[in-house]
Amino acid sequence: NEPTYGIFKSTTADAIVKNITVEGNIVGKLDSFTGSDGNLDYYPVAGIVASNGGQIINCINNAAITGASSAKHIGGIAGKNLLGATIAESFNYGNIATSGPHAGGISGDNYGTILKCGNNAQIISSTSAVGGISGYSNNSSIYESYNTGFVKGTGSAGGISGNCAGACVITDCFNAGEIQCSANSVGGILGLSTSTSDTVTNSYNIGVVKHNTNDLSFVNGIIGVAKFNDKHPDRNVKVEYCYYLGDVAIAS
Repeated sequence: NEPTYGIFKSTTADAIVKNITVEGNIVGKLDSFTGSDGNLDYYPVAGIVASNGGQIINCINNAAITGASSAKHIGGIAGKNLLGATIAESFNYGNIATSGPHAGGISGDNYGTILKCGNNAQIISSTSAVGGISGYSNNSSIYESYNTGFVKGTGSAGGISGNCAGACVITDCFNAGEIQCSANSVGGILGLSTSTSDTVTNSYNIGVVKHNTNDLSFVNGIIGVAKFNDKHPDRNVKVEYCYYLGDVAIAS
């Protein structure tokens, strides 16, 4: 009953992992387990650290990563980047394929900070929350990072983050990869915002953003869908100094 990882199972706040390169293939062997609270949880899969609580600096993943059936938290560098943790100047070149949600080129889940990182490989999931940098983000920050890889999911697919739930900040980032979605929201920078106060600034998209249906309401060059409505007047999604030059397309 262990997560699958390249180097470390988990790190604490005082840990620094740096100057490591991982090669080969990483295959998640286990799906889920029942946590101490009685709820179902999933084993993270990652190239460097399965669950990062400290700092990861100047690390590279070249390994192809495959998530087990219905696995969650799949990342090229970390499966989970926890609150207060940082991933900096690290890069993913290994393709990621999973049938589960929360898959990202750098981190499957981001609750901390990602700084000056890049994904250069394809990230493919048969479900949602898929991103070039982070699959799922919550009360987190992504700065000066980029994606050039092909990203595909059934929903919540984004060039930088697939889904932001909580006050997320994306600043000075760009996407140049094709972002594709088959059933729900897709965006060049952020696929889906369900937060009260997400902010995207000084970022741009030059990649193709494609929705595999004929519904343009789910596709956008920067943010696919921002879920604010009359029932949630406190939701304030801010987009400043951003642009896109890539094509936005639907199936036909």
